[in-house]
Amino acid sequence: MKIIVCENEQEMSRKSGQLFLEQVYKNPDQRRNLAVTAGKTPRIMYELIVPVIKQFPNENIDYYCFDEIPVRQSAAGLTFQALNSMFFQPASISPKQLHPLDVNQADGVDQQLESCGGLQWILMGLGLDGHFCGNLSGTLKHFGEGTHLVSCQMNERIHKRMLELCGTEENMPDAYVTFGPKTVMNAEKLTVIASGKAKAEIVKKVVEGPVTLDVPASILPLHPDLTFVLDKDAASLLNPQYSFMQYLEKN
Repeated sequence: MKIIVCENEQEMSRKSGQLFLEQVYKNPDQRRNLAVTAGKTPRIMYELIVPVIKQFPNENIDYYCFDEIPVRQSAAGLTFQALNSMFFQPASISPKQLHPLDVNQADGVDQQLESCGGLQWILMGLGLDGHFCGNLSGTLKHFGEGTHLVSCQMNERIHKRMLELCGTEENMPDAYVTFGPKTVMNAEKLTVIASGKAKAEIVKKVVEGPVTLDVPASILPLHPDLTFVLDKDAASLLNPQYSFMQYLEKN
């Protein structure tokens, strides 16, 4: 596990963008499968990398959504809509390179990923409850779950969260789909990004443990190639004994 601590959110976004571009242009003649995150945390990062990828496209990159919340009144799910707005469309990524998740095909996702060479990289955010992808606290039965469906009626907290995202009961689906821990841990490389003081407590729980289903992302430090990219606020509660932390000073 490697932890990169940046001066502020802007520097965190710049470093994340650097890592993103390294993945895009690594072995440019070979197919590479990358799963990337939506949400608020990567917005600045996408603004920084979009002009580069648009000017120097790599058609050998296939992009995957690692979760999806379908909306009954929309052809595209919420995750794909967000990524299309922030990244795919501005960077002129060809539709043939895009792989949104489908709730009707969840059972075959892991096998399909394996058949096309697996995932080389997953870029994820970190939720306040310790979730990664769509693995919210309280939704996992065990860490061996692959890509799976999560009922939007699983409990009151999940229902409330889905209602916030979908807007109305009429738009809310019966279930959403997400990469499970097994799917994520099978990727070659993982990167987790987080910024702000609000994330400091959950960053500490994830990095320092223990591993528990109550904090789903606490499993991630067991991956052999995991990098956290944090700003100083998000890293502020980490124990100083972590001598592997790398501080990046603002330019």
